[in-house]
Amino acid sequence: LHGSEHSFPTRRSSDLSPETKEQMLTLTVSAGTEDDAAATRAELVEAEGSKSPWKWETGDQLMLVITNAGQKTVHTLTLKSTKRDGLSGEFEGQVPASSITENSTYRFFYVGKTTDGSTDRTITTSDLSAGNINIDLTQQTGELKDLKKNCVLMGTGNVVATTGGKAITNGNITLKNLFAVAHFAITANDNTPLTKVGLRGKGVYASANVDLSTGAVTGVSEIGTEIDPEENIFFPAGKTDFYVTFVPGSVTPSFDGYYADSYTSVVTSTPQTRNYDADK
Repeated sequence: LHGSEHSFPTRRSSDLSPETKEQMLTLTVSAGTEDDAAATRAELVEAEGSKSPWKWETGDQLMLVITNAGQKTVHTLTLKSTKRDGLSGEFEGQVPASSITENSTYRFFYVGKTTDGSTDRTITTSDLSAGNINIDLTQQTGELKDLKKNCVLMGTGNVVATTGGKAITNGNITLKNLFAVAHFAITANDNTPLTKVGLRGKGVYASANVDLSTGAVTGVSEIGTEIDPEENIFFPAGKTDFYVTFVPGSVTPSFDGYYADSYTSVVTSTPQTRNYDADK
């Protein structure tokens, strides 16, 4: 499913005129995991840190991205039902019959919520043309429940046409978080109450691009290692215990604690470089 991405203009299947509209299949997909280990769903519940299970919520959607003859299209699958207390979900949507070929591998994405959490994030025509979606990492709340604003889940599978205009996947789709998630609790060396915490460091990025053909995550605009109240990532006032989304790879995070509206740091720990893997 990998062709030249610049040979043809990008379009959605919904842009086709009535005269050229092709036969559609109703695709049903079961997504989740059959174990309780990896964080693979849309809502995190506190359990064991990075292994906390994600649960599907009403309105969640999967995005099926198909590359055919160099042209990318996206097809939305909407959550219809859940089982195992929301750990597994069944999604349904329409896909063009001509786009489904036997033994081809297809990519399914859960792209979460917009940064402010007001609506579901989508994969736009511009994203399809660029071949990636950009995820803002500067507005992190640190809350477990808000990781869906900063993470993208992806899984692959085969699609099989059955009868009566229907199609299914060959087994369940196992989704994995393409980003790394780490849990931190910050205190000042002298126990001074912190009013604000800033994040900077090598490998800490303001945003990241997710490749729609491979799922690879690439950092964009590194925050840098200098203390800068204008450029560093800040968590909500008073929050000192938080979950952070990182671009997978080598990261040297530094946290700066502020107090009494001062930009004088009271956290002086030495940064340590760690390799943060995706789905952690």
